[in-house]
Amino acid sequence: GFRLNKPIMSANMQTVNSVDLCVKLFEYGGLSTVDQFRSIEEQVQILKEINKRNAKAAAAIGTSKDFMERAEALISVGVDLIIMD
Repeated sequence: GFRLNKPIMSANMQTVNSVDLCVKLFEYGGLSTVDQFRSIEEQVQILKEINKRNAKAAAAIGTSKDFMERAEALISVGVDLIIMD
C-alpha cells in the first residue's frame, strides 16, 4: 500500500471528515479529527465506526458548554487524541 512520508492531518471541519476519509487517511499514515459541531451522540457513533474499521482519529471538544460531558463520552469509547478548539 501507499504510505505518506510526511504526516497529514485533515482540517477540523464537519464537511471534510467522513468516516471513510478518517479511515483512509489513517491507513496512509495521517490523522483526522471528528469535529465538535454535532451532538455528543453523533460524535461518539462516528468514533465507534472508525474504531470498528481498525483506524484511529482525534476528536474535538470546545472550552465551554458541554466540554466535560463530551470529553468523558469520547474517552469512554477510546478516543486516541482530544483537541480543544
